Amino acid sequence: MLDLHNLQNYREDSRIEAKQATGGLPESIWETYSAFANAEGGVILLGVAEAPDKTLYAMDLQDPQWLLEDFWRGIHDPNLVSVNILKPEHVREHLVDGKRIIAITVPAVPASLGPVYIFQDERWTAFRRRGEGDFRCTQEELEAMYRRREKSQTLRAGLKTYLDTHFQPRVFEKTAGYTVQADCASMAARPLMGKAPSRPGLREWLQKTDAGFSETLLKLIDKSGKKDSEIYARANLSRQHFSKIRNNPNYRPTKPTALALAIALELNLAQTKDLIGRAGYALTNSSEFDLIVMYFIEQGCYDLGVINEALYEYDQSLLGA
Repeated sequence: MLDLHNLQNYREDSRIEAKQATGGLPESIWETYSAFANAEGGVILLGVAEAPDKTLYAMDLQDPQWLLEDFWRGIHDPNLVSVNILKPEHVREHLVDGKRIIAITVPAVPASLGPVYIFQDERWTAFRRRGEGDFRCTQEELEAMYRRREKSQTLRAGLKTYLDTHFQPRVFEKTAGYTVQADCASMAARPLMGKAPSRPGLREWLQKTDAGFSETLLKLIDKSGKKDSEIYARANLSRQHFSKIRNNPNYRPTKPTALALAIALELNLAQTKDLIGRAGYALTNSSEFDLIVMYFIEQGCYDLGVINEALYEYDQSLLGA
């Protein structure tokens, strides 16, 4: 997430594109939309210019509403764009230093919908973001996206059978005024009486605590030989978010964040359970969310986009930020 009130801290890169748009919606916006969608996603800023030192600054749009209407007409035009992957919340007007700009957040295209093409020069063309530029997809890149789409369709076809076979919803029973889990129904459910028993040596016992989530994660990254930036990008986390994890040994991420990092590291199921367990989480057959993640790990699929697409289809939380 960009801090739009500090535009001067950003530069155009693989995830940020600035367009002045003072004379109307630039035609190049469609190339950038396709390029971001076919890569890692990114943010298109309208009403933002680049200074000589490459820093960004707001210019002020005279009629943002007109630009927004023009953009939505284009994105919904099947003769211009092959598929729209944006929702209303992805396109927002903002006031920065008293000046109006528009931020368009383009997610990476779901595997089942890619590649994203635009109609240009009498033909359909797909672009991909590389550095600060939008370039036509190579044949190898297109073939990779087609293979990803086919793999996604195959995996999702097997997901329903996996869930039907493994899903074990929790069953609760009421007994003696208490609600207890069915497999614990035989246990006496009664309030504790008197003082709790003393626990000698508790301090010494706590000193045996294993390494926490942050420490274990950093060791796994070092062992993988990958850069921090590669891991948090694959996990769909911001640099700022990852810095909090790195700099705070006691940091406890959310479960989707912990799992996204496990996926980015391509951990097997046992390793994943160990890593998220250090943040206090578990994977069980009583949760569809857990089962979906376990299914893709067991299938050796570590494509966060493919996994999130399946989670979205089953109305579950998405992995990453």
